[in-house]
Amino acid sequence: MINILNKNIINLTKKHAFTLAEILITLGIIGVVAAITMPTLIKNYKAIVLRSQFNKAYTSFAQATQMILTQEFDNNPNLFEETNVSDLLNYYQKHMRKAVKCDKYDICPTNIFPKAYNGDLGSTFVAENYKTYTGYEMYIYYISDSYIVLQDNTFAIIDNGNPKKYITIDINGWRKAPNKLGHDFFMFQIVDGVLKPMGAEGTNAMWNVCSKTSNSSLNGRGCTAKALSDKYYFKNLP
Repeated sequence: MINILNKNIINLTKKHAFTLAEILITLGIIGVVAAITMPTLIKNYKAIVLRSQFNKAYTSFAQATQMILTQEFDNNPNLFEETNVSDLLNYYQKHMRKAVKCDKYDICPTNIFPKAYNGDLGSTFVAENYKTYTGYEMYIYYISDSYIVLQDNTFAIIDNGNPKKYITIDINGWRKAPNKLGHDFFMFQIVDGVLKPMGAEGTNAMWNVCSKTSNSSLNGRGCTAKALSDKYYFKNLP
């Protein structure tokens, strides 16, 4: 009786075993499916990471701007325009945890920047390391004065403007690609004491450029409002 059961088990196993050809075909199908889906999965993952970093950076600087307005300027938004960049930089450093500043006339430490820049940071550091939304040479006007770097390597360039201050934020640090406007480099403007995404109502219309086909040196400055309002924005980067 036992022998009969053993034979039946062996026969059943043989009937349900996969041949080498079947295994290879299955692996081939899995490989094709992976090749098709992996790029999309990677793109979606990168989009999620960028959106998270963007929201975190915007929240941090918006909150610091609000604290400066209430605690330093006694709720007088005009003082953002009247205060020089060096003093404003000190206020941001005060209200942002473990922030490191690099003023316009400082020699910036090499642990923050790739080399010790001194003087006009815009025409050196920014021009050498950043591109427009579509990858062209970037116009650095209003993205050049003084820098503040956070503990997670997020850093911002605070520029004097005329007269409103501009803050352009690298959400993942200059060492991480792609270093493009509207991708991981976003421009904001302080309007009536509020940090507004460039492209929003009340911001400088001259900079509100965000096009997938433009080769303008300004292209990407106006993408910030779209990044904030469009939940699919980071999935559809050029």
